[in-house]
Amino acid sequence: MKKVLLPLLLVFAASHLCFAHDSNDKGKEKVYTEVDFPAQFRDSSLATWLINNIRYSKEMRDNNLSGQVFIECIIGKNGKISSPRIISSPHEALSEEAFRLIKTMPKWSPAKLDGKDVASLHQFYIRFHPYKPVYVIKGEPKSVDKASSCDMADKRLTRMPQFSEGNPQLWIARNVHYPADAIKQGIEGKVYVSFVIDKDGSICDVAIVKGVHPLLDRAAYRVVCGMPKWFPGMLGDKIVKVRHTMPINFKMSAHHQRPVHVPIVGPKYPFPR
Repeated sequence: MKKVLLPLLLVFAASHLCFAHDSNDKGKEKVYTEVDFPAQFRDSSLATWLINNIRYSKEMRDNNLSGQVFIECIIGKNGKISSPRIISSPHEALSEEAFRLIKTMPKWSPAKLDGKDVASLHQFYIRFHPYKPVYVIKGEPKSVDKASSCDMADKRLTRMPQFSEGNPQLWIARNVHYPADAIKQGIEGKVYVSFVIDKDGSICDVAIVKGVHPLLDRAAYRVVCGMPKWFPGMLGDKIVKVRHTMPINFKMSAHHQRPVHVPIVGPKYPFPR
């Protein structure tokens, strides 16, 4: 009898606790983990917003901290972020900056379920790139596996990589930061940046091939590292990594007040269907 009574008591206690939890959450909106359409960042792309809002603290700069901070939060049906928590982070300084960014983020487009806006549990990451740029000292940049990669000029490519937000040079022109100290010193020039478009479209293996000045090199390196995803290239019927080198031209206006980026017009390719 005692053996039977004990499980019954445990079931009763558990059901009582669940009821108490539900009654305490009556005033809160229901949060869904499975939806028809997930929440989306509303202002252009998250990557573009981050590159214009990330602040590198002294600790981050001095230690050249980098890595991905993985975040979980609730995005309400009004688009506001709440209850953020860090799932994983390589350093406390990066976690602190991630929390600051979340607090300043604009509203998202909420998730949809059965055609209605709903609150949802959402996960995303914020990638912090090294503050100090990587330079190509000798020869070619660090090469990825040549068997599964090629250069942008490789004629064997059956589909060229395509930037997800249109013309990459125009995106850079809108988002590159011309350092104030460089303007004061009248520093201009063209920085050549090499990078790899990975199989998932993300940017990796960024390096300065030919620099001008540490101030401009850092600005060019940072804007390329922060680019949104591309549509990856294809070799035959396989998706491959593709290396690309892009010139970024820093040129000041006649009044030396408003910096102007002169885009380098590149070839146009049809977007993949």
